[in-house]
Amino acid sequence: MIGLVGRESSKQISHITKHLNNDDWILIDNFNYPEKENLEIDDDYNILINGLDSSSIKSYFIENYYTDIHEEIDLTGPSSIDGRSIIASAEKESFLKSMIMIEENRGKYIINSPKVDTLHQRKVFQLHKLAEAGIPVPDTAFTNCVNTFSKFSDEVILKSLAGIGQAGKISTNELVDNNDLLDNSPITIQEYISGADIRVYVLEGEILGSFEVKSPEKVDYRGAETGYKKVDLPLGIKNHCVKANEILDMKYSAIDLRLDSENYYLLECNPAGYFAGIEEYYGEYFVSKPIAEILQKN
Repeated sequence: MIGLVGRESSKQISHITKHLNNDDWILIDNFNYPEKENLEIDDDYNILINGLDSSSIKSYFIENYYTDIHEEIDLTGPSSIDGRSIIASAEKESFLKSMIMIEENRGKYIINSPKVDTLHQRKVFQLHKLAEAGIPVPDTAFTNCVNTFSKFSDEVILKSLAGIGQAGKISTNELVDNNDLLDNSPITIQEYISGADIRVYVLEGEILGSFEVKSPEKVDYRGAETGYKKVDLPLGIKNHCVKANEILDMKYSAIDLRLDSENYYLLECNPAGYFAGIEEYYGEYFVSKPIAEILQKN
């Protein structure tokens, strides 16, 4: 039995189940927990999923560990944050991650571990690990100090440290003029590299595919993809992608690269990177099928 964690409507999950028998998997819809899903860890630490003892589940694929709060945040009240909603969301995510960590501790195969997801949200440390290993990454600073801006060229990329929201391009002069951005939190400033967006899919040391992503967006193409083109990466870059996965303990990842006129730069390793769109574009299951096969083997 395979446990699949994600939305019932997820195309990612749907693509994986195309390669599984109906009685081989169970869906854990974390976006409808606890409204429609019943998950329990009893006093003997047995895990029950809608009444099913999880001992029959041998492997898991986690699309994400996040949960919906199912409650509108009141933006008109004294605070723009509904504390109850935040607490409920945090409690659900904590439970789900703890449940999967218990399963992992029992020797079950997980794509990907909660530890990996936590590392993904710690983007400062992720880039540090990659740079330390000699993998080419853009010049990046994480700061709340306006003096740091002057160390970069005219245009930089502004990103969230935790990966919340989309990245954007801004001039260093604009940053200096609007340094109130630093009043509430530090920010990520990254060298802007003009060039092509490349996405690489890696599973257990194997490159499943690499594609140039076509989009009118020059910085963050998510949701604005217009097409894809298969590309053959140099052996050295393939090795860097495999090495990045190993360094970050990811069994599977979708890696974002930026290619300028001469060089490749690794931007990020996504532990549950989206693949359904590219599979549909080509009519090939080059990611979901190998994932299904490896889940069945373990």
